[in-house]
Amino acid sequence: MLWVDDHPENNAWERELLRSLGVVIVSVESTRSAVASLRAESFDVMISDIRRDSEPFDGIDGAMQIRDATPTLPIVFYIQDVTSRQIPEPASGLTNEPNELLHLLLDRLERTRI
Repeated sequence: MLWVDDHPENNAWERELLRSLGVVIVSVESTRSAVASLRAESFDVMISDIRRDSEPFDGIDGAMQIRDATPTLPIVFYIQDVTSRQIPEPASGLTNEPNELLHLLLDRLERTRI
């Protein structure tokens, strides 16, 4: 799994939970690093934030770049506050709840492996 977030410390609990389930997580803090990681290896799913530093939509812009390069990679946005349930393109999921994140990840993995 590739996890893109400029503040990975905010997701320490979720990462530890996923690792305890056997998930291998590559953590990067920028779109540039995510693209480099995707060139080096393949991933089953990507989690991303939307806001990075002062850029309110950097995560969406980055996900668009990544979607262009790897169109079948499921992308789930994991953000602090969900004010709208509208899932931004190109994501396949959006949540701010840890339990929903786990369900979205399992659903996306099941869909890609069938």
